[in-house]
Amino acid sequence: VTLTPVGDNTYDMVRADMPTEEGTPINAALFDNKAYTLTEDVVVYVATTGNDVDGDGSVESPFLTIQAAIDALPKHLGGHTAEIYVDFGVYNERISVVGFSGGKLIIGRPGNVFIIQGIEIDSSAYVETNIYQIEHNQTGSKGLFDVSNGSTVMIKSDMIIDGVSASGTGIRAIDGGVVATEENITVTINNCAAAAQATKCAYISFGALTGSGNTFGALDYRGSIIS
Repeated sequence: VTLTPVGDNTYDMVRADMPTEEGTPINAALFDNKAYTLTEDVVVYVATTGNDVDGDGSVESPFLTIQAAIDALPKHLGGHTAEIYVDFGVYNERISVVGFSGGKLIIGRPGNVFIIQGIEIDSSAYVETNIYQIEHNQTGSKGLFDVSNGSTVMIKSDMIIDGVSASGTGIRAIDGGVVATEENITVTINNCAAAAQATKCAYISFGALTGSGNTFGALDYRGSIIS
């Protein structure tokens, strides 16, 4: 910071490292802002005690929301892995992941229990998720866990999806979207209009699927497969 005296023991304080370009992450050490391409493997931290205004995604100064961490990353990962480390807690947000390519994006770390309202993954080459629980009373055509437009998603941790009032879809894959779990992973889907839905050449593969209170179990059509 730069301090300018304005009176006895009183100073104006101005950040010396504020970004000059809108949307540029403050933590320049993590990101190559000129090329908009990741130059190394990175871990970006999120916590309920964080701050989206002054946070930079470091362990000492985490973001408050998962979306802020996602938005801070360049879309092209340059062959590297970007991990978003989400601390324990409830995050009242529906996450949007759009257009990531050229590497691996990991959301959450196994064993860290956190709850969100939903996630939408669109046009992203490869994403791994370790989300403990998605809980939201959602209406409309999209799923609480929604994968579309050729995105490939691997669920790496046991996960619970609760639609609360059986009005929305649990997991939906559409337009070539792929969702898979490892063999030892169990996905529990409760209180949704459809637990899982695949359409338009999409593919969903569960190691184990369980749940209750759903109007339908699995719906697949228009060249899609649920396994």
